[in-house]
Amino acid sequence: MHRPEEGTGADAELLSDIASQALQLNSLLNTFLVATPDSLKGSKETVSAEDMLRTAKRIYDSRRLRENFFGAEILGEPGWDLILDLYISHAEDRQLSITAAAIGSCAPATTALRWITALEKAGLLLRSSDVKDQRRTFLHLSPKGVGAMEDLLRAMASI
Repeated sequence: MHRPEEGTGADAELLSDIASQALQLNSLLNTFLVATPDSLKGSKETVSAEDMLRTAKRIYDSRRLRENFFGAEILGEPGWDLILDLYISHAEDRQLSITAAAIGSCAPATTALRWITALEKAGLLLRSSDVKDQRRTFLHLSPKGVGAMEDLLRAMASI
């Protein structure tokens, strides 16, 4: 990557270069991650629950790591971060409050709440009240969300 001289719009040009490279990387990743339902048939026995959890954690951790190099503003995907965090919580049999999920998405609270609502409308997550503290609400992946995530993780294991 070319680093322009300071004082000549260096920051803007550098950010433009990074954004361009991020788009190219995203395109390459999408090429590898596309899986048709037919390609997933029969794969449920080949990938363990532990392997899927480990993969989900690595994806989540790699997303936090890449923010150190590119910044969250350029590559932020709060919806995906929410789904990853909720899947990890599901696989570890943990409860995740709305507040904790918003923090885990690394997005402003209002943005995280918009994504939570959108994911709920899409049928990917559910809300439940805390029986001990009615002021708190927990989020969970719906059966549809868990199924989609496990299908994706199985497909990723085969690439």
